[in-house]
Order: sequence, then C-alpha cells, then structure tokens
Amino acid sequence: MTINSNNIKWFMAEPSPEVPSLLVLGSQEILNWEKNNVWPDVEKEERKTGSESSKKIYIKVNSYNNAALICPKVFIETPTLGDDCIVFSVATLVSTEKEACEAKRFYGAGYLHKGLLGDESIVRVEMDKESGKNGHQIFRDGDLVRISSQSMVGSPIGKECFVRLAPKDAVKWLFLSAKRSVADLKLAEGEKIERQFYRWSKVSSCYEPATIQAAISELEVRTADQDIIPLTKGFDGLSITNYGAIDDDWVIEFTGRKSFKCSGTLSGLIGIGELKEDSVTVFNPVRGTDVFCPFFLIKIPWMYKAMPAPGSEVAEGNPELWLEKEWRKGDVIAFKTQSATCAIWEKRIVPARTGSFLWNNVVVAITGNIE
Repeated sequence: MTINSNNIKWFMAEPSPEVPSLLVLGSQEILNWEKNNVWPDVEKEERKTGSESSKKIYIKVNSYNNAALICPKVFIETPTLGDDCIVFSVATLVSTEKEACEAKRFYGAGYLHKGLLGDESIVRVEMDKESGKNGHQIFRDGDLVRISSQSMVGSPIGKECFVRLAPKDAVKWLFLSAKRSVADLKLAEGEKIERQFYRWSKVSSCYEPATIQAAISELEVRTADQDIIPLTKGFDGLSITNYGAIDDDWVIEFTGRKSFKCSGTLSGLIGIGELKEDSVTVFNPVRGTDVFCPFFLIKIPWMYKAMPAPGSEVAEGNPELWLEKEWRKGDVIAFKTQSATCAIWEKRIVPARTGSFLWNNVVVAITGNIE
C-alpha cells in the first residue's frame, strides 16, 4: 500500500528534558498549510550579510499499530524560487547541533536544464550555485534520483520516475554562473527513463533510510543482586505503537515488592505505580489536538523467572525450568524503545546581497509503502 499524507506527520526537534544539549523528537507538529512552519522570513539585514542555519526535523509514521514504512525515500520535492537555497543532511535520532555542522553529504533539488524524450542515459540538471560543485554537491555516485513534472507528490497531473545513477563517475560538473550550477548525471547501466519530461521538471537526490518502524530492544531484568536476566522468552506484556513510541532507555525500578517508578534517560521520571491486575500505562504529552498515546504499554507480572543458578547449562536454554521469584526493592526492568521516525537536518543558505521574494517556499517530502 502506497503511503499517503495521513500516514505521516512532521515534527520539530526540541531539547531533551534531562539532557538539554541533545535534540530529540518534539511535540510541535509542522503543519503543511502554515506559513513559516519551519523557516522564518529572511530579514533585510540577513539578506544583506548572508547567513547559514540548520533545523532538525523528524518525519514520523503516524499509525496506532506497528505497520512498517518500507523503502522510504526522502527528497526536496520543490526547491526555493528565491535566491536562498535549502538542502538537507541525515540526522541520527538523538543528536546535538554539532552533527549538522559536521555533515559531509547533502541532498537537494534542481531542474532539468533540457527536456527528456525518454531514451536518454544522461540527465542535465541546473541548480543553485550553493547546491553545485563548489557548494554542497547534492548529486553523488549511486544516488537514487527523482524526476517529476507533478505539482506535488501524488498529484494525478504530471509524471514522476525514480532512476539510479551510475556507481562511478556519475556526475560531471559542467559550468558555473554567478548564481547557477549545471551538471550531467549519468544513469546506471540498465536504467531507463520511460517517460518524457519537459525542461524545468524537478530533479531531486533521494535519501533512502532503512525501514521506519517503532521497536523494542534490550529487554531485561536487573536484580538487586546485580544479576542480569534477558527477557527474550516468557514475557509478552510490553508493547508500543508507531504513534506513541519515542527514543529512550527506560528503567522501571521497584521501590518495594509491589511499588515502582518509571524513568527514561532522556525523559526523566514520568510515573510511579503499583502492581495491579490491569496493565500499567505511561502517557506522553498531547501531540497537537490528538488524544494521549502511551510511550509504551506494559503489564508487569507478579513474579519473574530466573535460572536456578547463574550459568546453569541445563536451565540456560530451558526457561520452563527457571524459578519464579517475587520482585524486591532495587529490582529493575530495563529496555529501549525506538520511535517510528527518521530525522534530517534542513539547512538554509542565504547568500549575501540576496533579493526579496514574496512567495518563496520549499517542499520536503517522503514516499514509500506501508507494510
């Protein structure tokens, strides 16, 4: 099933409550129809002197189940019409602004310098000078490239195709003017552009992240006696959704035989509770106008299973032989959750002495398939 806009939400990053230097998934949703939803207007003084700045953006699979977004592709669908330039680099899910400063690979978009009849192996592309050879070099060997004459992703009017560039010597930079750069892109062997595209059709380099899906890992019990017991079998009481999961290392620490507290390395203390027959739910903040949705849902058993003796070869591969033990003060359930997101750093370059343009905007998009 192809992705649609209801499956995806975009969020600004924000400082972690516990480690402010780290930027994590925030609660501020980026709405498509809002003006200046990511970037403010360029002020007169900024246009005069020039500037460079970066903002971290999260792209989130917006589903209450755990469906995977497979073969995702992130790209700039429409470059800016003004003299400024927007490119992006890949961000890790938890990172500092230093990551943006140290980025070496950037993605962006330009336009066909001449039309395509459908049988070419070379695509000539025109782009901002800042995107070209002496700038961010948005096209590289082996890139997946999108060519589109659509006004927006999924539009019934216009065409699009994805083609792969050659793995070596795919980009030949031709010439540079005061504001523009031009390059020839060589397609990989066997790649074909099976449709015709007029000049000024959009050409984008694509970032191809791994499958996007919320995940749980490293689930284990750490006893008060410092034993570590992986909970790989016999424990099915922990679940997450793409919508609610965030990136954090969680600890549920027992403060008594039935009482516990829950905290995350990045989120801090988020709840206390007691063992009950029903599931224990820990909620995250409201996102926009949506209802509460838990970071995770956990049903803690009254007892946990442990091997009769550490290192017992007989019991190690046979959890049914393990002994049931009651929780004690100091016992811990630990695990990690990963959000159903990928993250990018958008970078805006405003050259010195840039002119003003009223309807200037950029469109960043993602496409893929829901499994």
